[in-house]
Amino acid sequence: MQDFYGDTPFIIDGKTSSHGKKNKTTIREKGVSGAFLAKLVVIFLVVAVVAGFVVFKKFFNVDIPAKTYYAVCFYSGQSKTQAESVCADLVASGGSGYTISGGEYKVYGGVYADKSEAESVAAKQEGAFVENIGWEKMRITFSSPSEAKQVGEAMDYFSEVCDALVRSSLNVDNQEESAAAVYAYVLSAATRLESYADVLRSKELSDFFNKAAYSVGNVAPDEAQNFISTLRYAAQDLIVLRQNLAVG
Repeated sequence: MQDFYGDTPFIIDGKTSSHGKKNKTTIREKGVSGAFLAKLVVIFLVVAVVAGFVVFKKFFNVDIPAKTYYAVCFYSGQSKTQAESVCADLVASGGSGYTISGGEYKVYGGVYADKSEAESVAAKQEGAFVENIGWEKMRITFSSPSEAKQVGEAMDYFSEVCDALVRSSLNVDNQEESAAAVYAYVLSAATRLESYADVLRSKELSDFFNKAAYSVGNVAPDEAQNFISTLRYAAQDLIVLRQNLAVG
């Protein structure tokens, strides 16, 4: 019986002359050496593939942390007329008037980073209540480390803008920040968000940043009567936009 390694037979047994025996041993040694080298090559390739996979998982993923804000809802019901009336009153008083409809109408006045602040606002209006809004943790995988780095930077900046709009809408109302300074930041943010939309290769992310830039760009000028209202509206719109983001 023979095991073959390429074209060289590996002799298991057999009697022959001393000269033949010497040749037989030489052939056996060559056969074993070839098999060993072949196994080494296979092991090397397997290790290389596994190592490559580990490196890919480590360096080409972007992990985006979860975030929670608190929105004050002033109306929840089936009446479109009532929703429109509450919205108009909120906008006139500096609220966002952000309205969604999905089986019922919901009208919001603003978004807060601190739950106790949101609860304090809700307590002043009968029927108002606080809802948690935000987004879950997300992992996005890319084919190159440079693209992953770029998207990570873009998503970090988006989160920074959300925080700034939520904070500034309260601070301007309390006269702790100037409207002019906040509006200058808003214009800068809209431009930078648009720049990310232009360079990101993912269609979903490019569309996402385009919409974010459009929303921030719609904030009214700082001298306008409804500046705070539109600032609050943009803050909640960005959060809802991020909440609905799905990247394939």
